[in-house]
Amino acid sequence: MAGAPQRPPVALQYLRFGRFFILLATHGTHPFFEEEASSIRDARKTPIRFRGYAISYSNGHPHVRIEQEEYKRLKAYFLELAPHRSAERLGSELARLPFEPYAPIRGQLLAVLRAVNRERKRAGFEPVPKSCFRFVRRVCRPFEPSVPMEKSPAMGESGDGRC
Repeated sequence: MAGAPQRPPVALQYLRFGRFFILLATHGTHPFFEEEASSIRDARKTPIRFRGYAISYSNGHPHVRIEQEEYKRLKAYFLELAPHRSAERLGSELARLPFEPYAPIRGQLLAVLRAVNRERKRAGFEPVPKSCFRFVRRVCRPFEPSVPMEKSPAMGESGDGRC
């Protein structure tokens, strides 16, 4: 059909990190969509969960947050420590969390800090300053070697702190 609009071809991209991999695909028709229909998830509906992050896509933009179960675990961990550690020690441990400070993540980390400081206030302790957090993202060059960061007990098994 000469007059029918042509759809751009489907683009598929394979991304791998260790044993984790993901296939990203643009909209369109392709045998991939038929052969893998039962395994395909749309990041606009179901976030991609990777190393403690939840990555979704809406309104034309990616959204990166701390995955909900990881966030609950971190918050519980720091609330448990809040009345038992110095502000300096808590701040140091919060500073070592491996998450890049995207806006939603900054909000989540500040919510943890507010909860910790409410608990510390109840116990009569000084608050942990928000200056313990880094608010500027690091540039990560994916094809250059990365240097592992020191691991914090709060990181659990979600990551090793690498870029």
